[in-house]
Amino acid sequence: MMHRFLLSLLSLISLIGTSHASTNFPQDINGMEMVQVTMYDSVAAGFSIRYEPLQSLDKLDLYLYTNGYENLPDGISDPVRTEYDEIYSAIVQMEELGYYVGVTKPKRGESTITLGGEKISYLWGYTQFKQTSKATGVKDTDSVRSSFYFVTAYQGRLMKLRYTIIESKFTTAFDRFMKVVDDLEAQMN
Repeated sequence: MMHRFLLSLLSLISLIGTSHASTNFPQDINGMEMVQVTMYDSVAAGFSIRYEPLQSLDKLDLYLYTNGYENLPDGISDPVRTEYDEIYSAIVQMEELGYYVGVTKPKRGESTITLGGEKISYLWGYTQFKQTSKATGVKDTDSVRSSFYFVTAYQGRLMKLRYTIIESKFTTAFDRFMKVVDDLEAQMN
């Protein structure tokens, strides 16, 4: 397992180098440890990094990819808006396939984050749902999951973050999401 992780990490470093990016990714974000790096089949598909806490079912996925776009400016643009809309569509599709139930209409917003010393605007969204036994492989619990996502463009690539936690109260969940964003911002500057 460690050998596979190291190979993935070397591939990640290689991909970052070949795409002229200087991004360094933290090993830990707000108490969640980096547990997986996934390299996809093409440069356009990019890579993702999974973070998880030791004693929780929370998860944070960070994706960097071009999706075939060239020369993406930092911040919000039409490709960022398209990707943003596709996130909620994918969540609704998971409900249609029987993996989620009770998907709520999204709350949406816009904010900024400082990355590499540059203030960059991003779009964020929030929805809630319950996972079914089809998704978890165990008898379904009544746990409500709050799922936050943010999308922007950074260093010529789309940057998508999805943070899913077991928490039904929006204000508590939003505070936890913002701590993740703040820690990411602090570590990438």
